[in-house]
Amino acid sequence: MRKGILLLIISGSILISCNNPLNRKYKAETFTEDISALLDAKKISNEDVISITSYVSFHEKELNGISYDDLLKKVKLEATQNLINYGKESSEELKAAAERAKADSAQAVQDAFKAAKEAAAQDSILNLKKH
Repeated sequence: MRKGILLLIISGSILISCNNPLNRKYKAETFTEDISALLDAKKISNEDVISITSYVSFHEKELNGISYDDLLKKVKLEATQNLINYGKESSEELKAAAERAKADSAQAVQDAFKAAKEAAAQDSILNLKKH
């Protein structure tokens, strides 16, 4: 009896995992049907469809034989890496802008100090001429 129940559980697990559309392998010929099956099974979101479709359009030749589960992981990993790179670039741009602003401020202070010295010198010359 126990062996029968165990066999039934194992067989059911195998059938369920085989029917999971995420386990299907990417083929260009069946892409549309596979995406429909994934959406119907609620295994991916509409946003995932857009991301996967975009990714496939650029990497189609490299993807034959990869499961949709692995494909989805690749797409999400690439999106995360792009966000990290964008954050780094933005951070570097902000640092560069801050350095430019700092240099501009330092130059403005030096220019103001120079102008004040020149004005003071001019006043001194005018005062000497008056006396």
